[in-house]
Amino acid sequence: MKKYILTIVASFFFLIGNAQKADALYGHLSLQEAITLYEAKLDKNATDGEAIYKLANAYRLNNQSVKAELWFSKAVERSERIDSKFYYAQMLLMNGKPSKATVWFNNYKLTIVGKETQHIDGFIELCTQMENDNVPHNNYDIKKAIFNSESLDFSPAYYGEDLLFVSNRDESQGASNNLDNWTDEKYTDLYISYPKSGFEVETFSKVINSNLHESSGVFSKGLDTLYFTRSNQLKGNITKDNELNVRLQVMETNRNGEKWSKPKKLSFNNDNYSYCHPTLSKDDSTMIFASDQPGGFGGMDLYIVKRDGDSWGVPENMGERINTSGNEVFPFLDNTGKLYFSSNFHPGFGGLDVFETTPANGSWSKPSNVGIPLNSVKDDFGVITQDNFQTGYFSSHRSGDDEIYTFKNKGNYIIRGRVINCQTEEAIAEANVNIYEEGVLFKNVLSDEDGWFSFQVNQNTGELKAIANKNLYITNVNCTGELVFNPQDSDVELLLALTSQFDENSDFNLCGTVLNSDCNYLLDNAKITIINICNGETAELTSDKDGKFRFPLMKNCKYKVIAEKDHFTTVQEFVTTDSIPVECLDLDIIMNSDVDLRDPANGYSPTNNNIVLKEGTVVDLYNVYFDLDKYNIRGDAIEELEWVRRILVDYPDMKVEISAHTDSRASDEYNIRLSKNRANSVRQYLVNVGISGDRITSVGYGETRLKNECSDGINCSELQHQRNRRVEFKVLKFKGEAIVSKEWKAYMRN
Repeated sequence: MKKYILTIVASFFFLIGNAQKADALYGHLSLQEAITLYEAKLDKNATDGEAIYKLANAYRLNNQSVKAELWFSKAVERSERIDSKFYYAQMLLMNGKPSKATVWFNNYKLTIVGKETQHIDGFIELCTQMENDNVPHNNYDIKKAIFNSESLDFSPAYYGEDLLFVSNRDESQGASNNLDNWTDEKYTDLYISYPKSGFEVETFSKVINSNLHESSGVFSKGLDTLYFTRSNQLKGNITKDNELNVRLQVMETNRNGEKWSKPKKLSFNNDNYSYCHPTLSKDDSTMIFASDQPGGFGGMDLYIVKRDGDSWGVPENMGERINTSGNEVFPFLDNTGKLYFSSNFHPGFGGLDVFETTPANGSWSKPSNVGIPLNSVKDDFGVITQDNFQTGYFSSHRSGDDEIYTFKNKGNYIIRGRVINCQTEEAIAEANVNIYEEGVLFKNVLSDEDGWFSFQVNQNTGELKAIANKNLYITNVNCTGELVFNPQDSDVELLLALTSQFDENSDFNLCGTVLNSDCNYLLDNAKITIINICNGETAELTSDKDGKFRFPLMKNCKYKVIAEKDHFTTVQEFVTTDSIPVECLDLDIIMNSDVDLRDPANGYSPTNNNIVLKEGTVVDLYNVYFDLDKYNIRGDAIEELEWVRRILVDYPDMKVEISAHTDSRASDEYNIRLSKNRANSVRQYLVNVGISGDRITSVGYGETRLKNECSDGINCSELQHQRNRRVEFKVLKFKGEAIVSKEWKAYMRN
């Protein structure tokens, strides 16, 4: 969003000595002139890291992402600014290069610590989804509002049946020359649009619109008070910070008949900082706004303040769940109390994205991205809605300039539910929730840290059944952990109750892992039923993303363990405990697929397609097999080897071991020699396609590391023997971690 900063930090500049002119213009956000001077400076000294960084950032702030990407690619090499890696990754993401963006998000992650790394993990996960074309698209119809002009139009607000919005179209006022020194364009004013009159537009009020910037506003429920944003002015002079950036303030004006009073600043404003983008709760008792005042988490933060009689109290920062080291701006509270806002640091598709959060037990739920198509790879902000996000308006830079868009849900419903402990009424995080339609698994989701989960259905979806479970929790008659509901009940909170009857620190524990027998990748979301044969109690849980589950046991007891998963044959195992405590009674449950998992027609769709690559990770290359007594690369191995090549290109500091393995037939000496030839064949293939040979070690293990029981003297099928004629990929050297997609073939161990 090229101009959203003018609602955050409007600025002017003055000229000083030529040697300092570019920095002065940059510091005062006179970006276009600063760009010209930095380019001239770099023509004379192309290795000036600070100038490269500032030129790249000027292009970023001016929303020229292609040029910003180019210069940030140089900044990460020449500049000492750590955030150049983050901005470079963001520009790559905005320019449709998620694979390369992943590399630089990972590089940036290595330079930071603490909670901020979780945000970067979110960006990396999103990049993986985009790379695999696996980003969910919500069923919304998006159109440009017909009252847009050729100038900037953004930040709509409801004014009864009409719309208030911000624009710098031709009628706008401001300053003696009527131009903003940063943008060289007209100042922004407030305008009103009348939907019932074909969206006719007129300036809102000459009393309110001034020779400064007027921006984002909100009306009280009686429509007789307007709170809005304005450039700050004190005793006739524009207030600035130490770098001469103009500050913003939240203003109030009251309506008397058809006239509005002279605007005044709210009491919590401070002339040394900016306050902007106010929104009100339904009863006018609470305001949320954006500010850069001290005590925040970085950039602009969201603050909440309560009404105290006829005035406002002391604002409180909304905390690190909402706020990040980036910018959180343009908040909007809907009629249900849900908060929408925009952020450039919560994981998004590029620039500012719109997020939503719901009040929960005196706090707020973890913000979630509202998704595509409302969000895009450009800036998206200033959303408003009156009907639970079925229709509304928002602002976006997706067309190349700030414009207002309408959105309309084309028949979908957002179902929201919550998983709680029915004994303590506490939220249960990371509970597995399976949604069934007519007995068939429809959706699988996890509850967030506040117990909330959500998913989308279309208008033709029938009656649904939700079943929740989690390790160490069981269901009983009073706490069933399930609920049958209708999709049209989207405003009804789903209370799926679970109860724990066991101590998490039990001296007896079952530690299980669920694996696929054919290719040994870990099976998540398998249903595990554990029956206590001693007392008849039954518990249901699911394997986690790593195929694991854990369950506390009684001593001197026997248990039946049943594993079930779509497309796999049900497995039944028995475990027995004695009186000697065991912290982890290991149980591997091997499941056989009853269909060809490689055939999409069979409908197998795993919920976990990712592998975490780090030093020590070993990945089974499922499709790299060899014919009996041969070591030439088969055609069916090329796709898998190309996956390896892409990883080595994306992570140039990674060194790996390629190991080959044989089946047990033939002599040990022959198998060692054959496996060495096979490993070297794979290494040579990768060298031939451009990977440096000093990054790849090849090793042949012969038959010393069989994957199944098919050793010498055991009668096995050809398919079982082929399972042992495999190649593995091990990470020997790599800084940090990288998450990559392995699709349905994923198998990882450390």
